[in-house]
Amino acid sequence: MQLSDLSEEIEIPLFPLHTELLPAHQLALRIFENRYLDMVKQVAGKKESFGIVRILAGNDIGETPTTVSQGVLATIIDFETLSDGLLGITILGGRRFQVRQTWVLNNGLMMGRVAPFVQHVCVNSVEINANGMHH
Repeated sequence: MQLSDLSEEIEIPLFPLHTELLPAHQLALRIFENRYLDMVKQVAGKKESFGIVRILAGNDIGETPTTVSQGVLATIIDFETLSDGLLGITILGGRRFQVRQTWVLNNGLMMGRVAPFVQHVCVNSVEINANGMHH
């Protein structure tokens, strides 16, 4: 499923990092943990996206860390075998999302129920969300 086409919540794999991915920006990642190798196979095979969420506490290796409640949809745009034999992927940041719920699969992969992030701004006492709708 692609979050860009939906206005409702969806379930996606989450990839916690100490680095933030911004919409329309690229990021190179080294993939070596089995849970993330499995995730890459899953999303690349179906041409689906996954979410990048920034870590608040903990590490990006081993135990599932505590993350922020917002993230960015990521799409794999390139991959290669690195000189050390690890999988290298390049991702492109897409739409921001709000994390509604998280859980961890048996293989340690973090999953999330996410919804499109809507930022509200107030202009001349009229509230307008990022989709241009008045409230």
